[in-house]
Amino acid sequence: MYLNVSKLLCIVCLCLCLCLCLCLCLCLCFFGELTFASEGQTQNAVTAQSPQPDKPSEDYVKLVKQWAQITDFAKSASNVAVDKITKDLSKDPKFQKLVTPALSADLKQFFYERFSSDEMMAHLASLYQKYFTLEEMMALINFYNSPLGQKVVQANEALALNSQKMASELLKKHEKEYMKIIGKYLMTTEKGK
Repeated sequence: MYLNVSKLLCIVCLCLCLCLCLCLCLCLCFFGELTFASEGQTQNAVTAQSPQPDKPSEDYVKLVKQWAQITDFAKSASNVAVDKITKDLSKDPKFQKLVTPALSADLKQFFYERFSSDEMMAHLASLYQKYFTLEEMMALINFYNSPLGQKVVQANEALALNSQKMASELLKKHEKEYMKIIGKYLMTTEKGK
């Protein structure tokens, strides 16, 4: 079966999206169960409460900033982002030479500043208020201030990186299977032209 470059690029993009979605699902499932199990609740963390269309209150944004500081959100997020970028760059012979400790340090600083910015905190507050009430955010902060919460913070980065690796391995293992599914739809699209 002949595939042109644009179709191949679409397949690659789809595979990357599947990998990222799987990583996100693994992380959300783990942290959702852990957070609510620690509070003795059976509610799932990814179940949205009724959305609040309003801009988050100043108190809510302050709580999200406090949560971000306690969980070391900016550092962890920047480390995960830079790890992913440098691994991707290392795979391409044209970019391998760029991957140096200096590049990693510059990227970490860049992403840390973005992830710790007031703009990011406002975006996080808007997102989190769709899922967590003000009281639940306070409970999350209490949890992350506890010894178990700090253990989660310490393990978070390694869990995220290992989840990405696990998802990538899973996708590679089942590549032929999902490529057959994609191929079926590509053939259907070709017949429709």
